Amino acid sequence: MVTVAVRSADPLSISAEDLLHQLGPEKNAAYTYMESLGTGSLYAFLKAGSDFFLAYVEGHAVGCVGYRKFPFEETDVIAQMRMLMINPEYRWRQVAAALLKEAETTAARRGYVMMRVELDLNHPEAQFFFEEHGYNRVPKYGPFVDDPMILCLERLIV
Repeated sequence: MVTVAVRSADPLSISAEDLLHQLGPEKNAAYTYMESLGTGSLYAFLKAGSDFFLAYVEGHAVGCVGYRKFPFEETDVIAQMRMLMINPEYRWRQVAAALLKEAETTAARRGYVMMRVELDLNHPEAQFFFEEHGYNRVPKYGPFVDDPMILCLERLIV
C-alpha cells in the first residue's frame, strides 16, 4: 500500500492541470460529456459550497475529486461529487478511497447530509467502488433522466 496525502486544492492549479493532462483520453471522454451537459466545468469548484481535492503520492498528484452544491434541486443539504479520477498506475491502492473520504468528511462539515454522484455505465468498476462504499442507486434526475448510459447514486454522509 502507498501513503496517500489528500489536500484541498485550486482546481485551476498547475498540479491539477498536470494531473488532468496525465489522465489524457480517459479523462477527456468523461469530462467532455459532462461539460456538454454543463456539469463538468472545473470552475464549478470555485463557487461557495464547493471543494476540490488532489491526492498525492510521494509528492506527485495522482488523483482528484470535487464536489459542489447539488445544482438540480433547490436544496442546501445535497452535494454532487464530480471528477473522481485516479492515475491508472495508482488505481486499487486506496487513492480513490482516501479522496472519497476527504470529500465526504469536508462536505458533512459544511452542512451537507447527502452526496450524489452520476456514473457512466461504461465504467462498471466505478459502480462497484461506489456501491462498496455505501452508495445506493436512486432515480435519475436533472439532465440524466433520459440518459440510458448514466447511473445515479447517493449516500448519507452524516
